[in-house]
Amino acid sequence: MKHINSGEQFGIPLAEVEDDVENSGCDNLKRIWEKVQREHNVDAMEYIGLAYVYGNSGLPASLEKGIGFLHLAAQGGCTTAQHYIADCYAYGIGVEQDADAACAYYRLAIQDTDAALRQTARSQLKRLKQD
Repeated sequence: MKHINSGEQFGIPLAEVEDDVENSGCDNLKRIWEKVQREHNVDAMEYIGLAYVYGNSGLPASLEKGIGFLHLAAQGGCTTAQHYIADCYAYGIGVEQDADAACAYYRLAIQDTDAALRQTARSQLKRLKQD
């Protein structure tokens, strides 16, 4: 499992995140947030990112915060986060649409151990005509 240093990268207001987690009332989310803070765990960052994107686990929906955490997880080597970020760039979800960035992340996601994720990433590369 890879770990990275988090911070104010990608405009994530960490003080707000701390408040959101504290106010969530979700003990599991608090444990996951501790993994982000203590271990810089990319899987935990992905979880927090998706919780923000979808407004789950007691967190308010925030595409900006969610994508920020997904970027951090993707840069740390989390292949599923790489796939989510690739989709964001491919379709312009919360970021400027950018086929080159999408393809770069899809190429990273192809390294996942899950065959279905690899196939989806390959299909997206073909769709973007950059396989």
